[in-house]
Amino acid sequence: MITGSPAFSSAASLSRLAARSLRSRLESSSDSKKSEGLRAASEALQLLRDMVKHLEHDWSIAPLADATEDDIGE
Repeated sequence: MITGSPAFSSAASLSRLAARSLRSRLESSSDSKKSEGLRAASEALQLLRDMVKHLEHDWSIAPLADATEDDIGE
């Protein structure tokens, strides 16, 4: 299931890594560090995209994926 996916537990950490890497590098006065930061953030975002694909697949085969409000009840 979704929460059992190895990717699920890493998503938040990778998001923070991408955000911190981008912020620290863009605030640098060095163009090479800015470039490195953008490259690192891009790689982290690509990892997140790949994980989301797996999570979407896990969700699509989960029994709750086809549930409607009527199935849940009030």
